[in-house]
Amino acid sequence: MAGSGEAAWRLPLAFRVVIIATQAIIPGIAASLFWVPWSGGGTVPQPMTWSLLAVTGAAWLVLARRAWNESVTLTADSVVIRNVFRIRRLPLAGISLVRWRHNHMLVISAEVRAAPGPAAPAGGRHRGRHAAGLAVAAAATRLGAAGYSGRRTRADEFADSIAAAAGLPPLPPRKAVMKSRQAAIALPAGLALYLIGTALKAGTNTANLIPSARSMTGDVSFLAGFMLGFPAAMVLLDRSLARLRRPGAGPAAGSPGP
Repeated sequence: MAGSGEAAWRLPLAFRVVIIATQAIIPGIAASLFWVPWSGGGTVPQPMTWSLLAVTGAAWLVLARRAWNESVTLTADSVVIRNVFRIRRLPLAGISLVRWRHNHMLVISAEVRAAPGPAAPAGGRHRGRHAAGLAVAAAATRLGAAGYSGRRTRADEFADSIAAAAGLPPLPPRKAVMKSRQAAIALPAGLALYLIGTALKAGTNTANLIPSARSMTGDVSFLAGFMLGFPAAMVLLDRSLARLRRPGAGPAAGSPGP
């Protein structure tokens, strides 16, 4: 919990659940490669299989716990970023840039200087590198469907708070990938292209080394349908969820939220 004078932002609950579910691929791959330990069928002995599943399962639990605790905390003198793989503290005085990357990920650029340590011997080869500091760019927050619709969320407000605390101008508004009316047209069009591509691929002979014109047309239609339909679906989903939220029902000020 954030202490006095601190503000915290956490990934939305649905986002964290999706990340944890995706991480379950780690033990799933181990299970699929050496299945099935209880039936005796597999390519390795049962003890080795169970050991591998235990190790990968433990790794998944560690990563799942870190994904659940992903957050960004703004303190009086620094920004603390907790993600799956590491915890990074960026001093506000060293932050030079706060921006949205591809409309979805907040990136903070800063110069981090090494903490003072024991005096190095004269002519030490690491003196210059430590004195100069290290320029880093850390991914702080991520957006879900709101990254496609351009809808302003608490993540945008938190990003502006970080920029203001670092003495930087507020971030420019994020732009929507497409408007709601455009998405309403693009979604059925993308779905139609997706189905056409699937139908064309279903009737091709996969044994041929050189794909036929029909197969290549199906691939293009399949890909075009996905690239057109997925962003449109995200825009409409976010707009629908925003309409379901009642006015004034958002999270209280200072509490974590999307």
